[in-house]
Amino acid sequence: MCHLQTKRLAMRLLMIIAIMTLASCKGKLSPDDLSEVYVCTSEGAKAYHAKDDCMGIANCSEEIRKVKIEEAKGVRKPCSMCIKKDKSSNESEGSTIGKYVYKDPYYNGKVHVDRSCPYIHESAERILSSEAKYDNGSYCLHCVSDENYDKLMNLK
Repeated sequence: MCHLQTKRLAMRLLMIIAIMTLASCKGKLSPDDLSEVYVCTSEGAKAYHAKDDCMGIANCSEEIRKVKIEEAKGVRKPCSMCIKKDKSSNESEGSTIGKYVYKDPYYNGKVHVDRSCPYIHESAERILSSEAKYDNGSYCLHCVSDENYDKLMNLK
């Protein structure tokens, strides 16, 4: 086999692998498609997950358990990273700033407005919104929407 044919074969093989990888990747799953979900047994864990390898459950410091979705729905929120938002729910897009926010010492004191944020560490403490520091970069980009950012900056 000549060098050019080997190169072409290698390129075709890479293309096939890339297509197979993309085809096997799944995005967010609908809650209706799930009968069992994964939960972290850590005290601060607030979400349930479609996949046990979800980035949102990666911070779990305790056991990850598989449970029936009905059991999880009663006490936890769906993970925003691996589960599609239920269109029938009353939840609004993004989190709104309430009386409390969460200061995360694990991530240099970043402020979260949503306790179920997949990037929040279980050690985050609840504080009054008015007591939080909102310097540039001190808030979580995942759970603070553009609208909430303006609200945060007005609380300074």
